[in-house]
Amino acid sequence: TVVETLPGRGWYTRILVPYIGAGGRFFGANYEIGIFQRMFGDRWESRRAGIESWSQTFPAKAASYSDSSPETGAFTIGQAPAELIGTVDRILFIRSLHHLNRFDRSILDKAAAEAFALLKPDGIVGVVQHRAPELNDEEWANGSQGYLKQTRVLEAFKGAGFDLAAASEINANPKDMPTESDRVWRLPPSLRAEGEAREANLAIGESDRMTLKFVKPN
Repeated sequence: TVVETLPGRGWYTRILVPYIGAGGRFFGANYEIGIFQRMFGDRWESRRAGIESWSQTFPAKAASYSDSSPETGAFTIGQAPAELIGTVDRILFIRSLHHLNRFDRSILDKAAAEAFALLKPDGIVGVVQHRAPELNDEEWANGSQGYLKQTRVLEAFKGAGFDLAAASEINANPKDMPTESDRVWRLPPSLRAEGEAREANLAIGESDRMTLKFVKPN
């Protein structure tokens, strides 16, 4: 049983669903509507219909990615079905934590606590997240620019009861050294820049990312 947070357009879902296969279970977990409203601002009305219907449309879409798909479902982060408590093997937070922290730090803490409750003993949380330099301003690194400090992520998951089992630099990029005037979306794949800035950001490549493995103690 695997939960993927913020599946978006399904890049990882297309990998996970065939991998889990028949006999397994796969759930997408999205932000609550209020977070999306604040994220999109003036663009909310153009995104609203798809987001509000997501929990109804996602399970069938996910199942379509394999001829032998697992049982599929969907829920809102912070509102997980009670029947899932203590039954999940793996939860993935892949570049999804910053929006859980940016508007209210307690939302990230609650998401980590919910993950702890959902997992079986020895269950694993995998995190990949845009990494802010530890010396950068705290407000800038609150997630609003896409970046979080690794210390903040450790604080949230250790505070929920998890042990940090491993950390990898496989997704590190030392060329990405953002200042307080930078946003992660300046870099590929978003690449929201023009002219010389675009070329400079292409040369940097994708963001520097932490890769962390947390385990729920037995």
